[in-house]
Amino acid sequence: PEYLHSDMGSQYASSIFEHVLEGHEIRHSYSQKGHPYDNGPIEAFHSILKREFAFQTRFTSFEDVVLKTENYIHWCNTERIRIAV
Repeated sequence: PEYLHSDMGSQYASSIFEHVLEGHEIRHSYSQKGHPYDNGPIEAFHSILKREFAFQTRFTSFEDVVLKTENYIHWCNTERIRIAV
């Protein structure tokens, strides 16, 4: 299944937004109320994705964005060196 991760802002927690996601078979994931650190890992990944990939890459079409992003995420998950913190 596809997932969308967001914070619990009112625009993301509304029944209309949830209905749209359900219509597209997208599951909603968001930080639990009072636990903002739940969002930390995905925020860190988005930062790396933008810094190491998106800002350094030229795209020619939407399909190019999808293909190159999928390739980067695969590389990031399988080959990128990680430092334990």
